[in-house]
Amino acid sequence: MNNYYHNNPENRHLETADFPNAEHLLVCGDIHGEFRTLVFTICSQCQISNAVVIVAGDCGLGFHSPKYYENELRHCGQQLRKHNVTVVLMRGNHDNPEWFTTQRQAADGFLIIPDYTIVCCCSHNVLCVGGAISIDRRVRKNWQAADGRTYYWTNEPPYYSPVLLDELLQQQIPIDTVVTHTAPSFCMPTDKNGIESWLARDNALFIDCKTERNTIDKIYEHLLADKHPLQQWFYGHFHLYNETTIDGINFTALDIMQIRNIK
Repeated sequence: MNNYYHNNPENRHLETADFPNAEHLLVCGDIHGEFRTLVFTICSQCQISNAVVIVAGDCGLGFHSPKYYENELRHCGQQLRKHNVTVVLMRGNHDNPEWFTTQRQAADGFLIIPDYTIVCCCSHNVLCVGGAISIDRRVRKNWQAADGRTYYWTNEPPYYSPVLLDELLQQQIPIDTVVTHTAPSFCMPTDKNGIESWLARDNALFIDCKTERNTIDKIYEHLLADKHPLQQWFYGHFHLYNETTIDGINFTALDIMQIRNIK
């Protein structure tokens, strides 16, 4: 990835992705490269049409060659086009950040967006911010050293950009919904149950995970301070489902391939 982009977000400007004709707006949890399963779920199982579906990170982009993804997305795009659905892909920790440096059409039906893109659809302004810490990073680094393929990217965490958030006020874009890959620290999960073995193998993992969640806290606090009309916040990453209301905002953790309406 271009590290200049990642480490200097102040050199960017907010981008919007506008879908004025869509009738439905939805969000999906991690898909981990299962593009065909996602499209089957959207088009065949759930019979969704005339819609935009935001994947909240961990799309699985970067573990194979660009040609592989080109073929996969082109194949899936046929069904999306038939149902008039656009899948918006945002960055997770199981994605190569280089795929997400700019907004671009990856194939018919698939739009890749960089962090801090605003999806404008169905009377919602949705702030999308990707990135997280991989608890399996040590294993993935070992795989990388063993066979030379890329399995891990050091610039995977989310980043807080007060400049880009301030630009929301300057452009008078009120944010009512947020989609992040990871979550604020006060959302589920609030403990480290289930990842003890990963923590034991990686001495820096605990503090890095804490920093990751604190970064999302800063985004949350900035939006509140600027009096954005926040109503909903969705996130993936943790492979669990949880829904709770905190200070009038509905926070939803999405399990793998779980789809919910943005109402």
